[in-house]
Amino acid sequence: MTAERTRSSADIIAGIILVVGGVAMAAYSATATRVSVVVLAWVVIAIGAGTGFRSYLKRREKRWWIHLIGGVLLVILGIFFLTNPAATQLTLAVVAGLYFILSGVLRLFASYRTDKYRTVLSAGGVLSVVLGALLLSRIGDSSWDFALGLLIGIELVIEGVTLALAGSDPANRASARGLASRIKKSPEA
Repeated sequence: MTAERTRSSADIIAGIILVVGGVAMAAYSATATRVSVVVLAWVVIAIGAGTGFRSYLKRREKRWWIHLIGGVLLVILGIFFLTNPAATQLTLAVVAGLYFILSGVLRLFASYRTDKYRTVLSAGGVLSVVLGALLLSRIGDSSWDFALGLLIGIELVIEGVTLALAGSDPANRASARGLASRIKKSPEA
């Protein structure tokens, strides 16, 4: 038997923050899309540089060079993202569309595990699937360049409302607590 969903004050606060962020992203969708592309590029570059630097520091270990090559490839990918924002936006749109559909389907499955929040979870799931399908159906349509930021903003609002009204799954909270405790207990390097 599974534990019933519950709302905590943290769920409500996080839901409100997601709604406010989603509304802002939807309102400034064109800017949000451009910023997302640039942020993604710099994050990939930073991860690549960090991976490369870390592998260089561990060069006495076997196969350290594999991680170095991976870091270099990530830096190259980040530079490609910076120099080709249209391709990056296309990639983000595909990933976001697939994420919307997957999260919507998972939310629909979760709706059958509860009676109390079934309507909220089902509605959020259906809306997420529709947003994902809409985004994927418009891939490559230049008149929809604003759509990525707009639809991500709408998805954030859906996520925020669902979290604030239905709370989070107890299994997810238990997994997060378990991960946090393992991180706390891990020996220092």
